[in-house]
Amino acid sequence: MNYKDMTFCHSDCINVKCYRNFSPEHKEAATKWWGNDTAPVAFSPSYRDGCEDYQQPNVGELING
Repeated sequence: MNYKDMTFCHSDCINVKCYRNFSPEHKEAATKWWGNDTAPVAFSPSYRDGCEDYQQPNVGELING
């Protein structure tokens, strides 16, 4: 059992419209669902390779992160 019974992408993608993007809203909802901040959330190492929705962050975002 894990949050939303799905796997989220763990890449540096900035596409917030992607359904695999684990947003701050997802984190908040997972915490509320589980009752604390240790909710079981499944992450893939990365869907980056071969994903047509992948959007690379610009260099300034990576440095200032």
